[in-house]
Amino acid sequence: MWKDLRKSFQDLDRERMLEMIGLERRRNAAQRVLPIVALFGVGIVVGVGVGMMVAPRTGRELRQELKGRFQQQLPKAAEMIQAAAEKLENPRSSAPHA
Repeated sequence: MWKDLRKSFQDLDRERMLEMIGLERRRNAAQRVLPIVALFGVGIVVGVGVGMMVAPRTGRELRQELKGRFQQQLPKAAEMIQAAAEKLENPRSSAPHA
């Protein structure tokens, strides 16, 4: 009888012992964050779906409008990229003089 009891205790691991007394191990950061990130992702998908159902425009109209706005901003973005590239090439010429 004692051998059987001893054998059953040897086979227990930490998880099983904690489960027997109604406790659980502490969860690490990944185990706490992953469900939150998953719920956030589901919320995004549901929000996009609802937004598409109640949108006042069709998908084609919305894409065309976004394309037009993007094309309007493209020259300004190109200028900003050019200015940044010039600053990287000549960092002393753009620095303020003391």
